[in-house]
Amino acid sequence: ADKPFFIAAPAPRAMDTNVREGVVVQRFGDRRWIVIGAEPGQVWPRLRDYWSTNQTPLSFEDPVTAVMETAWLGEAGSRNKYQVRIEPGLHAGNSEIYVVQVGEAFVADSSAPVVWPERSADLEVETRMLDDISLYLADRTDLYRASSVSLLAGRIDRQLRR
Repeated sequence: ADKPFFIAAPAPRAMDTNVREGVVVQRFGDRRWIVIGAEPGQVWPRLRDYWSTNQTPLSFEDPVTAVMETAWLGEAGSRNKYQVRIEPGLHAGNSEIYVVQVGEAFVADSSAPVVWPERSADLEVETRMLDDISLYLADRTDLYRASSVSLLAGRIDRQLRR
């Protein structure tokens, strides 16, 4: 009797090399953004930690609209400024993070408030910042899980006490 044989199907490959558990860099055309498995309220303090860990000063932050703007940063011979927005994701419990970059060359007066364009002035610079933020957040997804579990455990505990 012949023994049955099986052909091993190739394992599916990740669509993006920057995929880490809980943090994905999405692409649509030349647009890129981060999707993270956490509520905006959980993402906000981690994003603030990102800036302080990198000793990056913020010139503006508004937790109500979930917008942060950096001061002008000297990077590789140029000066850049970033706006980061956190928005609720399409799926419950997810957030989307968008980065817009402007360079000093694109702004008439760098001491005046920036009128933010819809798209970054330099997509390469934007991509580097998005990748850096996504890696930082991916390394801390355990913190989101821990806080989610403790919130859930607290709710369950309260329900059991009734």
